[in-house]
Amino acid sequence: MENRKLVDYGLNPKVAKELCVLFESGKVSPQELDNKALDALKECNVNEAVTIIKKYSESFDRTDVKNKSGYLCGMIKSQKQRQKQASQGQAMPRNQGPAMPRNQGPAMPRNQAPVYEQSHTEQVD
Repeated sequence: MENRKLVDYGLNPKVAKELCVLFESGKVSPQELDNKALDALKECNVNEAVTIIKKYSESFDRTDVKNKSGYLCGMIKSQKQRQKQASQGQAMPRNQGPAMPRNQGPAMPRNQAPVYEQSHTEQVD
């Protein structure tokens, strides 16, 4: 797909140029990106879309992606979710929940046995 067709489709010229660079690299062919992926790129601001395309291109060095269009849509969706969390003040490092060591629940008073032990220590007459 040439630059002019991408611009005619509604993509920003900078985004279209970055897609052409991606296509010329041979990592992705124009036929592997469907209209849904192109529409998702149109909804991004220009700098965000260019950054996503660059990260998308770099990801093919590390992974074997079968559905390249779906993979791009997933990257765009993840970016939008991170932006939404950041704008709501909920920003957390990627792929991490609240800071709590694994396999550790809330602290219990030392003189109280866990609930599962309490229920088994009672004797029924």
